[in-house]
Amino acid sequence: MRFPLCADISLVPVRRVVTRRHKSMCCYVPSLKMGGMIPCESMLEGDAVGIFDHSSEVRKFVPQPWTETVYIDGENFQYTPDFGLTLIDLSVEVVEVKLSKSLRSAKLQRRLNQIAKHFESTGKRFTVLTELEIRKKGLQRHLKLQTYHARALPREFDFADKVQAMSEIKNLTYGDAVGVIPAQAVLRLISRGCLSHDLTQPLTTETRLQFVSTEVRHAAFQV
Repeated sequence: MRFPLCADISLVPVRRVVTRRHKSMCCYVPSLKMGGMIPCESMLEGDAVGIFDHSSEVRKFVPQPWTETVYIDGENFQYTPDFGLTLIDLSVEVVEVKLSKSLRSAKLQRRLNQIAKHFESTGKRFTVLTELEIRKKGLQRHLKLQTYHARALPREFDFADKVQAMSEIKNLTYGDAVGVIPAQAVLRLISRGCLSHDLTQPLTTETRLQFVSTEVRHAAFQV
């Protein structure tokens, strides 16, 4: 169960993410959706930002959004998630990014299970992402393509009329879409989250495209 967002997630991390004390490869990743650079504690987190940035389900996201007390093995400790996501339905998802090999640790598995139970008890969703999901074959290539095309539509592009024409096509494919508008504009709509497709599969003329909600389409063009 995802809990409704009563007080919006702060856009500022609760603590400084990138510092000189970090032993891992910290980085800043540009985000079109958030309109700035996102600090990350690892390159894997940076790749995760690319997914959040292009996901039609994510309204906004912030690294290390808050700290709360979690009870584990008879003790309380302070836990700060790697990311807090505000989704389109205004629910919040808590995300922890880990390397899959680290999950072999029984101690870490027990800790993450307790954290998941903690959030479940308060109606929050907790997700662990590893490189197996974040760097799934083909996914990062599509995200780079979307980032490249995340730019203004051609001046002659008539959003309302073209969207209406494409929405009337049953089982819309990429080939159908480029028959209505230029390929550049189709890719622009995908990059802005107006159209979605399976990012783990190659984009071909037979690829099925889906419109997201009207609210998302309008929000995408306000960025």
